[in-house]
Amino acid sequence: MLLTAQFAAANIPEPELSTEHLLGRVLGRPRIIPEQQPELLDLELQPDQELFLESLVQCRLARMPIQYLVGNWDFHGITLDVRPPVFIPRPETEQLVEEVLSRLPTTPCSLLEIGPGSGAICLSLLKVRSDIRITAVERSIAAAELTKHNAEKLGLQ
Repeated sequence: MLLTAQFAAANIPEPELSTEHLLGRVLGRPRIIPEQQPELLDLELQPDQELFLESLVQCRLARMPIQYLVGNWDFHGITLDVRPPVFIPRPETEQLVEEVLSRLPTTPCSLLEIGPGSGAICLSLLKVRSDIRITAVERSIAAAELTKHNAEKLGLQ
């Protein structure tokens, strides 16, 4: 694909993944994987979709993280909305969630999370263990609002 080649030429990490996610965003779908959706390869974009895609491509070429461009990201079985300036959940953090889950007592308990950011850790824990109570403390207003938004979106309190 032309976009993938453009990203590769600019040394954008994982150029295929960037293309798949940006096309999905423009088409209002999850990631577009050509091998799984070959009918979309011949799809002509509407002029407004072309402009939107071009703006996303320029942002990606400027090294804006794909997660911010897509607006959400999957993390440990949940989909979180993400936006700057709040940090994007790291893949390694999913291992932390697994470690915490393995160490939690089997009975209800309370936890405290300092600096939840997007809410990735506390909301992942609550999704798996609805019997626990977590208090999340965040000094960033943007991050606190994003955690609250993600909790409401996921139906977790």
